Amino acid sequence: MDIPNVALRVADVHRSKDFYTRWVDFTASPRGELSADVLEILDKDGDPMLLAGPAAEDVTAHLAERHAVFAPGESSFVFRVDDVEQRAKAMREGGLDQATVTTTRWGDKVLAVPDEDGYTLKFLQEAVLDDQQVLDLFASGPDELERALDGVTERELEITDSGGVWTSRAIVHHICDGDLQWLGAIMAALVQPGYLYNHNWYTTDRRCADQLSYDTRPVDGALRLFRSLREHLAELLTGVPGALDREVRFNPPHDPEGSPLAVREVLRRRAIHTLQHIDEVRELRDPA
Repeated sequence: MDIPNVALRVADVHRSKDFYTRWVDFTASPRGELSADVLEILDKDGDPMLLAGPAAEDVTAHLAERHAVFAPGESSFVFRVDDVEQRAKAMREGGLDQATVTTTRWGDKVLAVPDEDGYTLKFLQEAVLDDQQVLDLFASGPDELERALDGVTERELEITDSGGVWTSRAIVHHICDGDLQWLGAIMAALVQPGYLYNHNWYTTDRRCADQLSYDTRPVDGALRLFRSLREHLAELLTGVPGALDREVRFNPPHDPEGSPLAVREVLRRRAIHTLQHIDEVRELRDPA
């Protein structure tokens, strides 16, 4: 069985296990309780993850070399499905009243389910977008971000989200660095289709943000670079025949053989991830 690369800090491991196995298609792991107040479960894709309670101190002995340990409310987790409405209906009928579906402005349907520790499980049913719609969404990012930040003050850049984790300043750097990170995958796909690719140095908790000083650096340079990267990629992708169809074999820690990932899908994910964060910036500036 694979070694977990994600751990969630929770108040009660057994309560959390009951929530995840009842409501979000997780299952019990044969390995069960690994040590005092540390429990392993399997997510809906069969990948292991840890639940670590208050009595658990250092859990790294149970995790892969590249791992992330999340604090309550620090993150949400997304699972792609094709039955969002049916899932929401079943959850509500089972007594989970907060199971509601929203539709994003680009057409995705999202079922967001909060747990009792402040984590959010999101079930995503993606909209069908043609290639031009994907390219247009991707190209819209810099203008959307600059509009969201129009007139922003230094004080507003420091306002944290409800979990006290992310500021608008940090979100800007996260967006820009995300494009830098995925540029390598796109270039590898264009030059050597089928290349086995990863960026396993990156973690989805706050470790990279802290190491790269997201909370203190100015944002002007990041905004300029973000626009330049998107404009450069737009020119590159229109100049390379069949660019959107080319792919890498992306191999995160839990998938050593790698799975096909086309440039088209990278662009879609980057476009939507960016717009989601831009909406968060708007909410931080106007919480009402």
